[in-house]
Amino acid sequence: MMRLVLINSMMLAAAIPSVGCHGAAKSIPASSTRQLKAKFDLGSTTILEDRYIVIEIIPDDKSKNDLFPSGSFSISSSAWHRMNVRRSLNLKIVDLQERKTQTVFDRQVALGDWKLSLRNETPIRPRFKNKLILPARTEDTTGDNRIDWNDAMSIFAYDLVTGDLRRLSPTGYHTQRYHFVGDRLILAVEKKEKRGEVFIYESDPVGGEGSFVVQGLTP
Repeated sequence: MMRLVLINSMMLAAAIPSVGCHGAAKSIPASSTRQLKAKFDLGSTTILEDRYIVIEIIPDDKSKNDLFPSGSFSISSSAWHRMNVRRSLNLKIVDLQERKTQTVFDRQVALGDWKLSLRNETPIRPRFKNKLILPARTEDTTGDNRIDWNDAMSIFAYDLVTGDLRRLSPTGYHTQRYHFVGDRLILAVEKKEKRGEVFIYESDPVGGEGSFVVQGLTP
């Protein structure tokens, strides 16, 4: 136990200045270097496979402001609407085996309930091998200089071993619902510019491939 505490405290102290600035999020546009003041939510710490410590990063804001400035845009409190989670901006991963840390997204985002992708067993493991499934609003898709509930939500997969972050949901679509079905991820999505028509999309979180099952569903 003492070894775990030492690694945790030393690594976290070194990691705090780099919030939101690192990660292999190739499909996400980089933001300004000015970031929202943030802090670790140590109360939500999760240990996966007795190897990875996952710590949520949240706004360090003691006021009840609706908008949080983050670089060249603002993140609205409504950005987490229907995500069933508190205001998480990012995740910090501590690899106890390799003694290294990684920030999942290379910028601050409105991160949804990533814990849905975990299996309820001991030790806790991801539902898909080495993969965290991350719903998040990452872009100002409406062009109003803020990320809020009107912006598209996407689904990403983060590989705990390689540090690779990939978009699983189709580009240009808003994810309304997603379901875990066996070894697949099934998404109900809408086009960002034309809400109302529903598309069913199937994705392989491990391999990264995906395809439309049904397109243009209307009531």
